[in-house]
Amino acid sequence: MTSDNKVQVAAGENHSAALAVDGRLLCWGRGKYGALGQGDFSSCQLPAVVRSLQGVPLVQVACGGNHTLAMTASGAVYSWGAGGSGQLGLGAFDNTCRPNLVRGALADTRAVQVAAGLRHSLALAACNKVFVWGAGDQGQLGQGQGRTQAQPSPLALPPGALPDLPVLFIAAGQSQHTV
Repeated sequence: MTSDNKVQVAAGENHSAALAVDGRLLCWGRGKYGALGQGDFSSCQLPAVVRSLQGVPLVQVACGGNHTLAMTASGAVYSWGAGGSGQLGLGAFDNTCRPNLVRGALADTRAVQVAAGLRHSLALAACNKVFVWGAGDQGQLGQGQGRTQAQPSPLALPPGALPDLPVLFIAAGQSQHTV
């Protein structure tokens, strides 16, 4: 790997990503399901630039089990890779090998952080809301229904469940939990 002065790295179950100072996103590892965002499902042993996002001002990357999220400076979220549990937030349960803009409830919201778990994803919005999507069978979406959802929705906890304090950080475990 060249000395691109990385600003952030992320590791999923089978792939890794690095965001360079100049905004280029590099991915490598197992490409099954399209997690590398290269337009195909092949693996890559060396870091390779995600060409379809070149010129997009990225500020954060998160790797899930076999999917990837990237957030832009303006708070837009892109996703790609395994989608069988709805973790891409694209309204379907398909795998995709190219970055796609996550819309739905996030369309008019500015994300300030993203997190990716094994089969679920999260976004923290500037308005202090947490948006969740993907597998919910183990309660990892915090919605209480134990269901899977293919589009982002705001976390809706019962009144009094948590103190009314600002959310500063979100994390999605590589298993089936969220904090």
